[in-house]
Amino acid sequence: MELVPRAIYRTWNDWHGQPHSGLQFRHYPRYPRQNVPPQEEYFFTLLIDGKLCVCSDLLTYGGTEDERIMWCFNLFLECFGQCFCVGEDNKGIEKPRFKRFNWELLPKGDYPWEKLSKIITQRLEKRAKPEELEVTLERLRYLRELGSSDVGFGRGGFDGYIVLEYERAGLWVLESSYLDNATYVFDSDWDLFSSLTKNEILSGKLCMRRVIHDKKWKSTMRSLVAPPSRSSFW
Repeated sequence: MELVPRAIYRTWNDWHGQPHSGLQFRHYPRYPRQNVPPQEEYFFTLLIDGKLCVCSDLLTYGGTEDERIMWCFNLFLECFGQCFCVGEDNKGIEKPRFKRFNWELLPKGDYPWEKLSKIITQRLEKRAKPEELEVTLERLRYLRELGSSDVGFGRGGFDGYIVLEYERAGLWVLESSYLDNATYVFDSDWDLFSSLTKNEILSGKLCMRRVIHDKKWKSTMRSLVAPPSRSSFW
């Protein structure tokens, strides 16, 4: 704590009862404060594509001006509710295009359960408890018996999730290593499925079926991914 003086104006009586008025100083404790000088920016107006815009000075990203850029963004949003970036030619800056790689498919090949279970265990043993891992392996063993072809593992935000393809049924099945969860069944192709965000998948709105882990799980999954014929589906 630091002691800080504060001036107050008050009236008091002396020993003879005569009133006096003036400034007095009192000291009070407070938490130390850091003096942050106000930031200063000059803005100007510029005609861009026939519209009069309020602009900042030229800012360079990736150097010593990153904090200044953030400050200008926040100021524009506070004052105008929106802002956008342009290059030196006053043209819009194109957003970088990127592709998500949330899933890693195993290479094509023969994966008997003994071999596949070891791969799954290596992937999940750091995340799941031993008793949870046993439950997950039992579910995946059953799904594998139903005729899955490709197997993939989630990365990043999808860590702990396993996806299996049922090529004949045209389905993708997403299984979780977390107990008391659910199995998600998708009828979309891989390019569409792999581009979905975790929120889009787990919301259940885009999946064909969400199957709860309960006593009916096995029979439900069998009817979905290994039906007698697609014509009798549903």
